[in-house]
Amino acid sequence: MQVALDVGRDELSSGLVVLWRGRILAEGYWTLPDELPELFPGGVEIFRAMQLGKTADGYPIEDVASTQKSLTALLVLMAARRGLLRLDDPVKAHLGAGWSTASSGREAGITVRHLLEMTSGLGEELDYQRPAGEFWKYNAAAYHRLLPLVETAAGKPINDLTSDWLTSPLGMSDTRWIDRKFIHPGAPLGLATTTRDLARFGLLILAQGSWRESLQLAETEDIAELVRPSQTLNPSYGLLWWLNGQSSYTRPLGGDPLAGPLFTSAPADLVAAMGTFQRRVYVVPSLDLVVARMGYTKVLPSGPFDEVLWAALSAAAPGR
Repeated sequence: MQVALDVGRDELSSGLVVLWRGRILAEGYWTLPDELPELFPGGVEIFRAMQLGKTADGYPIEDVASTQKSLTALLVLMAARRGLLRLDDPVKAHLGAGWSTASSGREAGITVRHLLEMTSGLGEELDYQRPAGEFWKYNAAAYHRLLPLVETAAGKPINDLTSDWLTSPLGMSDTRWIDRKFIHPGAPLGLATTTRDLARFGLLILAQGSWRESLQLAETEDIAELVRPSQTLNPSYGLLWWLNGQSSYTRPLGGDPLAGPLFTSAPADLVAAMGTFQRRVYVVPSLDLVVARMGYTKVLPSGPFDEVLWAALSAAAPGR
């Protein structure tokens, strides 16, 4: 497992936690260099704004970017299980008419499920582009409407309901929603957390919603719905979760579907919460494995980050 930690260090991780059968198999933390490669215009500045200090125990706290989406999806299904909303509700039933810039007729056809699937048919300005359900587009602005939607449905601020339903029972004591320090149109809230807290969230998914054998935080059927293909347009996407082992996938930035699984070096049953700068929570039921990773990233000469990390993890996986 040291090889995997070496990859984490070399790939500019701030933290990497590997859990096997619910126990820490490997864990590493690193101080990132002052000089970082500029991956896209303003990327280093954005990353620095996403570094939020350390816990009292010295663990890095970061805004985990789009990794938050997978946690939000679970909150939405928990709200539905409580009878506070239905996935087939029109979004306007909770946010009111005019939440998008689409016509009233087009807007009325967009459901909560469409936001979870990334099939709203809207552009980044929440403008109409295609009929809902007919086109897959990774859309952060449309996704972010789920946060006020679940707040409205529950009648609680997002931090309160997240704590009550999820993070407090899981012991995710360093996780909270924050107003972002950088400008991100349409995506004002960040999820501040630690690598260990992310690993706890991964354990809940691995355990199909149960926690410490006596507490069923989420229903098994709901966890299963999160991590199976939600539509046929991009079979590698569930409800705000990425799925390995499918016949094709579409990248977040768009383009034509690509044949094959997301990660050829990873197990086919891997599911993942994924965010910019390679923030990750991987869950692999066949290996009883959870991996959480935070930090920055760079272009590896030997291949994409996920492939290189999983080549190392697979070689070191227990029982292999």
